[in-house]
Order: sequence, then structure tokens, then C-alpha cells
Amino acid sequence: MRRLSRSAIVEKSCVSDFYLNIEIDAGPLMQAAGGLKSAGEGADAAKLPSRFRVTAAVQAAVKVPRVNASSMGDAIVQYAMLILASPLAIEDGLLTPVIRAAQNKSLREIASCEDLAHRARNKRMKPEEFQGGTFTVSNLGGMGIDSFSAVINPPQGFILQSAGL
Repeated sequence: MRRLSRSAIVEKSCVSDFYLNIEIDAGPLMQAAGGLKSAGEGADAAKLPSRFRVTAAVQAAVKVPRVNASSMGDAIVQYAMLILASPLAIEDGLLTPVIRAAQNKSLREIASCEDLAHRARNKRMKPEEFQGGTFTVSNLGGMGIDSFSAVINPPQGFILQSAGL
């Protein structure tokens, strides 16, 4: 095991890791969020870039369904349903609330799932609300992080990470 900090220890698995990075211009995303805010789409429009990012990740996984898979021994299990996990720091550690059938959710429906975060912070989640994710979307941009290497949560096959937003 490799020690990362006093409170976090992560064991690397035997699965090969590889990282792909691209830089995007988020200006149009921020303009769209600003336009929705001024059009009265909600006082919490600051969360719109995050919602757009999650929706885009879901759409990408629909277009490239092979990423929504897990390695199970010698087999690759391909999932029909996208179960989106989103890491959330809580007082006792980290939870990953999930949005089941994310491929069938609109931007507005994904936003309505923020109740999961509220319940997680108040320790009122049921196990099925934070277990079983098939892929994860993680973002540390709101904390001023420009780059990071996220850890894939087995048996998931991928994690989309974003920073700087």
C-alpha cells in the first residue's frame, strides 16, 4: 500500500491505469449558465456548469458504451444502465451518491438529484443510494484545483475528472 496522507491510504490494483487529458474552453458553458440564470432558471445557477458537466459525461458514456463496463475476473461486464456516482466529501469520509438510469435523465432531473447530497451530509442515505455506480464524475475545480488524478472505484471501469472550473 502507498500512503497518501495521514487519513487516506489507497491500494493500487493490478489493473493498468492510463490517463487521457484534454483542455477545453469553458467560456461557452459559463455563458450558457449565465443566460439561464438571467432567464430565471434558478437562483443556484452557479451549479449549472457542474450539471452541464454531468449531463455531458452521461451523453459521452451513451455514445461510447464500452466505457460503462467492469472487469470481473477474466470477463468484461457491459452495463446497459448508466449508474452515475458523484463523490461527495462528508465529515466521516467520502460517499458516492448514485443516479440510476442517468441516460434517461434530463439536465433538470439531474439537478433534482441534489437532494442526495443533502441527505448524505445529514447521514440519511440508504445503502442503495450510494452503492452500485458504474462510472464516476469527479470535480475539484470549485476548490481551486487545476489538475488531479482520481482513483477509480472498482469494479467501475472509468472516472471522469474535471478541474479548473
